[in-house]
Amino acid sequence: MNGYVVLSAATAAEALAAFRSRSVDLVLLDFFLPDDEGSLGPKLKSLKPDVPVIVFSGDSNAHEALRFADSLIAKPIHPSELMRITSEVGKRAT
Repeated sequence: MNGYVVLSAATAAEALAAFRSRSVDLVLLDFFLPDDEGSLGPKLKSLKPDVPVIVFSGDSNAHEALRFADSLIAKPIHPSELMRITSEVGKRAT
């Protein structure tokens, strides 16, 4: 996907396992996953504080993510806008 290697996880448990075992440059995280309601982001940041986390959500309460996220995106979002934001946040982290 535009030069990125993408890892996918359907649950917070899968995402946490992948994050711990793989080299990750950036996280694109849905704020609410089936087995998590917003606690995964802070866990990821505590494990690897230098890895940017972009949170996206359709929930108006997702503003809580700004405590740990490098960016917050409201759903729905056009793919080109998602790529622009991902690129910007990734550049800031390097």
